[in-house]
Amino acid sequence: MTVTGSVNGALTYTLTVTPSTGPSVTSNLTVNVVPPANAISLTTIPSVIHQGSSATLTPTFDFGSSPAVSGTATILGTDGSMYSNLVSGIGVQVAPTVPTTTYSLKVRNAAGAPATSVPTATVTAASGTWSRSTTSPSTFAEAPR
Repeated sequence: MTVTGSVNGALTYTLTVTPSTGPSVTSNLTVNVVPPANAISLTTIPSVIHQGSSATLTPTFDFGSSPAVSGTATILGTDGSMYSNLVSGIGVQVAPTVPTTTYSLKVRNAAGAPATSVPTATVTAASGTWSRSTTSPSTFAEAPR
């Protein structure tokens, strides 16, 4: 039996059977090896927002190399939210519906195997109302001397 190929690509197994009489028979089997997915980080800016506002989550991940084969990346929130079709390094706007939401980055390679790590980020929505300060500068007169 012979094996050709690479770890992150296609492996071809060739089996040749040579009987004591008659012709040899050869059969090939190709196995596609998919590199592992890597969930690197999930960051949030800002981590505390006003209720009803949004924050930006930025996922960082890859699907391996040599060759990189696309997989899937999804952000799941503890408030039931889900964001898919992600691009590594590109932010996603989130608007939590509960006071504290933890988001998890789930990445799978092309074979469906999950990354070994699951980065998380938490966004807290502060309750209450905020108002803009409209204080104008005061005018002070100089006291007589």
